[in-house]
Amino acid sequence: MPTKRCVFCDRIVPVKTRGEYDEYWGCICAPEGSYSLLRDDYDWYNGRDYGDKRTVFPIISAYIRELTDIGQPVQLASDDWDRIVNSGRCPQTVEDKGDKLLHYLYRQTNGQAAPVVMHKLAESYNITYSMNLQELIYIVEQLKEGGLLERAGSTFTLTDKGKLRAEATINGKRLKPCTVLLPDELEQEWASEVLPKVHQCGYAPQVMDMASAEGDSELHLSSSKLVIAELTGNLPSVYWTAGYAEGLHIPVIWTVHRSAAGSASNGISHIRPIVWEDASQLGALLQQRILAS
Repeated sequence: MPTKRCVFCDRIVPVKTRGEYDEYWGCICAPEGSYSLLRDDYDWYNGRDYGDKRTVFPIISAYIRELTDIGQPVQLASDDWDRIVNSGRCPQTVEDKGDKLLHYLYRQTNGQAAPVVMHKLAESYNITYSMNLQELIYIVEQLKEGGLLERAGSTFTLTDKGKLRAEATINGKRLKPCTVLLPDELEQEWASEVLPKVHQCGYAPQVMDMASAEGDSELHLSSSKLVIAELTGNLPSVYWTAGYAEGLHIPVIWTVHRSAAGSASNGISHIRPIVWEDASQLGALLQQRILAS
């Protein structure tokens, strides 16, 4: 099979001729497949000035990779330049680029929290529409610090929080922010049984670190549209933060496990929590309450 240099990633790869188009197979732009470029427009792309190649070619490479990764055929010509650069697919912020990596990992595992091995990380920065490997590494560190993924060498794994984030943004939709206040010992149970139900109601639930809750409440709650406060454990920080949210006119849903129902609310008359026995039951009850509000 003849070979040719991919104009966007500079790799020499096998090329198949399909009518007026050349198919480029297995380059960095489409490592698991191919894309097509109108043969007569190859020189048009190759003749772009250095500034265009440095700033736009990485975007086109990323665009090709994202579409081929989800099984969409890509055929390019010279008149696609502006369309791709101005495409809504192109992320504008570091957070948006981080979402692209979460989406990639989510697709690779069919939505499961399974490890993904990225052997050629240096050839993967187009997954996030990054300009270089250094930017990709920075994005990975930001996602790690945010508790959205775990990394061990070349192995990446979505956390439960990262999975929820991917589900919330993978189709271009943005769910309403929701802050969840609960003791550490309930986090794992809630992650599997409760938070997915909240997500289905149109919210992106994020569990707040209660150790720093009082000092960071304003920051955490500034964009929240809903707060869920679990009273089991009688944590003062839960009462304080939920009360602060009510002062900001953010709706608060109070919950408590039946074993702690007798000691919850501390005589605060307006607190009427949802009393639950098991997490799956609570998920259903929360879903009913949210959808009814």
